[in-house]
Amino acid sequence: MSVKKEIYLALSNYLMATLNSTPDEHGHLTPAQQEYADMNLPNLVFFDKQMGQMNHPELFNAIPLPAILFSFRRIDWESESRRVQKGNAIFTFWAYFENYADSFNGSMNQEKAIQFFDFNEAVHKALQGLEGEYFTSLDRVSDEDDEDHDMIIGTIFEYATTVADSSADEHRKYTAVTDKGAQGAVVGTITREDRPGSDDGQDNQFIIGAPAPYIPPLYTGRIVGGDDDTQKFENEFENEFE
Repeated sequence: MSVKKEIYLALSNYLMATLNSTPDEHGHLTPAQQEYADMNLPNLVFFDKQMGQMNHPELFNAIPLPAILFSFRRIDWESESRRVQKGNAIFTFWAYFENYADSFNGSMNQEKAIQFFDFNEAVHKALQGLEGEYFTSLDRVSDEDDEDHDMIIGTIFEYATTVADSSADEHRKYTAVTDKGAQGAVVGTITREDRPGSDDGQDNQFIIGAPAPYIPPLYTGRIVGGDDDTQKFENEFENEFE
């Protein structure tokens, strides 16, 4: 499981559904959708990972608008336990809204030209306080104009949050096995259930989940056969305390 992938998909699905005034098959709108419909704004039609699409449009397919791009930026991690971490994060959103009207005072279509302010407000209302399975409540820390895209109005939003990641604990089911005759080279993996001491609780003889190339000195083994899923091995213990 990738925590970042799950967060990305959750944000994408949520914003595409919330910033949308299209009723379901029964003609119903959620309260958030009704509020968006009352603002008379076009539906959000595009959400993607920020990859420089607006700065290098020649490298990408045309992006329909309104659109939102997203990036995790930097996350500063701290360990809660050996394999569980929490990170202080900034989620960054780029909101883009097409505008061909004139916004100057006295313009006949000024209201149309400054409609992007309402869109930005809707984006913020959808994000502020939002929390998910892997991130705490979003709190806006900054926003600024992104002005270099001709007739496209851009705004950059930054939200502080804390991300929880326990994927290392879920995935560390295997441990590296070495062969003494191969100068400590990794020759296979075994599952937790197959490790020496799994039945008698003697985990002190075997370190679970040691990542290659580091190999714990207390155990070496030699694989002698078996299929890909259940490796058979001979084992030999070295007691460094003798």
